[in-house]
Amino acid sequence: MAVALSGLPCVPHFDTVGEPATLAQRARWEQEFKLYVAASGVKNKEQKRALLLHLAGPGVRDIFHTYSEEERGNTDEFDKALTLLSDHFKQKKNVPMARQTFLATVPQPGETINNFITHLKALVEDCEYGEEKDNQVRDRIIVHITDKNLKSKLYREENLTLSKLIEVISACHDKEALILVAGTQVNYAGKSSKGRSSYHNSSNVSNKNFLMFSMQ
Repeated sequence: MAVALSGLPCVPHFDTVGEPATLAQRARWEQEFKLYVAASGVKNKEQKRALLLHLAGPGVRDIFHTYSEEERGNTDEFDKALTLLSDHFKQKKNVPMARQTFLATVPQPGETINNFITHLKALVEDCEYGEEKDNQVRDRIIVHITDKNLKSKLYREENLTLSKLIEVISACHDKEALILVAGTQVNYAGKSSKGRSSYHNSSNVSNKNFLMFSMQ
């Protein structure tokens, strides 16, 4: 287990087995690692390189040591080590799979709208929706909002962009309205029902709400 510095929460190991080493995971982990290093105050490149290999975990270290000494660089060549690992885990985008993952993603029990937006924005990066990227995130958020008052307020907006949606929910003081579907599923009436598969139902709701939104 990686050791935290100065009481800082530790960066989780990079998952080389369970979760596919996707572009999204690589970018997310690298960002968290850089934040950790900055917050810890480590400046020395040799220490930063050691932290990189330590926090990345044994799976990444095993992969790193399959490369030659020349490719790995010296112990003080942090940037070279980071680039080597980054390039190793680069994968060509599988757009159909990325879109399927994005569209099939549902909120976790008790997840807030803001948290789900952050999750979807990370997933949508590999979907190549172009200028429609934010609109796709917006529509997926609306699908899972069950509070009738909040959803009605969003539908009344003349030009509901993702930014406007975030603005509306930020002004909402009803904490329960900001919690998305948890342990239940949404039916066409915007209510929740128990005991049926949420995977199949989420697809139906997506289509229904998309049509509703398009007619606004």
